[in-house]
Amino acid sequence: MKIIIADDDELTRKFLSAIITNAGHKAIEAETGKDVLKILEKDKNIRLLVTDVIMPTMTGKEVVKKIRRSRKWKELPIIMISGMVSCRDIYNLLELGVTWFLAKPVESDSLTELIERIS
Repeated sequence: MKIIIADDDELTRKFLSAIITNAGHKAIEAETGKDVLKILEKDKNIRLLVTDVIMPTMTGKEVVKKIRRSRKWKELPIIMISGMVSCRDIYNLLELGVTWFLAKPVESDSLTELIERIS
């Protein structure tokens, strides 16, 4: 399964990519929300997006809004990750269209479990 990892922090991207690769999937890294949209335009086989909330040029929230308005990607599962959110923020993210939320630092078992639910 092809999975986009979107985070402006390179270490986080590499860590999440390693988890995904070790679980037998293909990780595609994106540094910004705009990169995510470009990847989705080019690759029709993306099955999951794992994205940070705070990123430059386009936040994770903005990416989710655009994806949920898209006819093609409307049903794409999205895992939002962040280290700085309250319960209210998590509720708002889920209302926005996020499928699941994981707090940073992401535990590999938690991410792997969510990926297995999808695949």
